[in-house]
Amino acid sequence: MIERISNAMKNREYVQEVYQYIHEKPEIAFEEVRTSAFLADELEKYGYKVTRGIGGTTGVLGVLDSGVPGPVLGMRADMDALKYEIDGKTEYRRKDQDTGTADAGGVG
Repeated sequence: MIERISNAMKNREYVQEVYQYIHEKPEIAFEEVRTSAFLADELEKYGYKVTRGIGGTTGVLGVLDSGVPGPVLGMRADMDALKYEIDGKTEYRRKDQDTGTADAGGVG
């Protein structure tokens, strides 16, 4: 039981670290060079076969094949940020001060 709790806490810390890293420098659509490289590297670290440059840009595909025939699970996620103004003022939840890009998506 203690081992399960310890593993859960390690996973929680890892997820929080990834969340912070991804959201600290938002990138707009098809310019997510830093984000896509980070995610591809993380997938490879955990044993996924990774294809980079999906769609001719920053798309990433990770496949983890157990080698056992059976059900297949597919997941999809967006990683782009939005850059926008409301009434002439930039609005954001998290903003990169260098680019003005904001993470304004519904996730997070």
